Amino acid sequence: FTACSSDEFRCDSGQCVPQTSRCDRYTHCQDKSDEYNCPDCLGFQCTNGLCLWSFIVQCNGQVDCDDLSDEINCAPKINQRKCDNGIQISNNQWCDGVDNCYDNSDETNCSCNPVYEHQCTDITCIRQEWVCDGYTDCISDETNFHLLSINGTDGQKLQIFLKGQNYSVCSSNWTTEWSDIICRGLGHRPGAYNYTNTPNFIEVTLGSVERSRSVHNHSVKLSSDLIYHYPGLTWTGLGPIYWDIALVRLERPVKFTAYISPICLPSVNEIFSEADTCFLAGWGYLGYNQATTPQFLREAKLKIWNPNDCKTNTVAMETEVNTTFTLCAGYSSGILSGCQGDSGGPLMCLSSRKRWTLAGVMSSGSNVCGSQSNLANRFTKTSAVLNWIERIITMK
Repeated sequence: FTACSSDEFRCDSGQCVPQTSRCDRYTHCQDKSDEYNCPDCLGFQCTNGLCLWSFIVQCNGQVDCDDLSDEINCAPKINQRKCDNGIQISNNQWCDGVDNCYDNSDETNCSCNPVYEHQCTDITCIRQEWVCDGYTDCISDETNFHLLSINGTDGQKLQIFLKGQNYSVCSSNWTTEWSDIICRGLGHRPGAYNYTNTPNFIEVTLGSVERSRSVHNHSVKLSSDLIYHYPGLTWTGLGPIYWDIALVRLERPVKFTAYISPICLPSVNEIFSEADTCFLAGWGYLGYNQATTPQFLREAKLKIWNPNDCKTNTVAMETEVNTTFTLCAGYSSGILSGCQGDSGGPLMCLSSRKRWTLAGVMSSGSNVCGSQSNLANRFTKTSAVLNWIERIITMK
């Protein structure tokens, strides 16, 4: 941790804030630790010690405590149902595909109506008419494979013809009768097909922060027609991937609006440090033990690690992290971090020019995210691949 001066309070995360910020009824620490265990707490105090400085926040239907204690064991409310952890949510939020309970109990053992609903492999329900409509509504993509009449023989692969090209398809949804015929060439392994070979399957939504099938007035959906992997992409065999970045070319130019605007790229020599304000954005899981992802885009304020700490933040059998092209960010506690589903997400930092800059692209993190872990989130440094990015985007 960075040493704080005598007139500063050191947060549990290592952040330094003015000593006067301690128990002043406002949170200044990113982890809120400046408002923990206040001796003069006039308000509801969470089980973990956080003072909310108000009593009306208790049982108001809005979770304010990280440990949920302000909404646990409240008096029964009309049209609400109790989760396994004790909090209550609206009946309409039960089995809606979103983890509203924070322990996923509202999305466990849900049954879909076979008449008008389809059950995804992640147990959520969607409307039958959404199956194979060209939009991804399940977290897994099994509902959006093109349906074809099959007249195959042993050893043949299923082929689809899209935009003038043939593509092979393997899905986890086929019956046992057809699996040997269709998936044999792909090793009987769902997900084995490399979708980067079929960029037309990738659709990009701009101007929206909601994971829904609807397109708002200010959002737009675009297809991609080409994917570029960085030529130095390397699997270490230990888990981490180096030079983990790719570019997706859209089928047509993007029109910038008040809701759609680009982020700046850093300079080749630009360095980001612990003093920078940085955020990770994504729709990843909130914790490693959850089964559903958030409906709305979330952000996490992360701290850049110094290169020496990043180098030594290794996994088993790994000698050291190559900080030439890798950036580490997060907290040593591991509580606030990226998670599964956030890979490819942007690490956005406010540069010295007061412009939001793409410092890195998330590559990996702890496999127990959302709990105590000393593993940092790793990002591919954008500055390290800037020449490659500029070369690709100037190609015709």
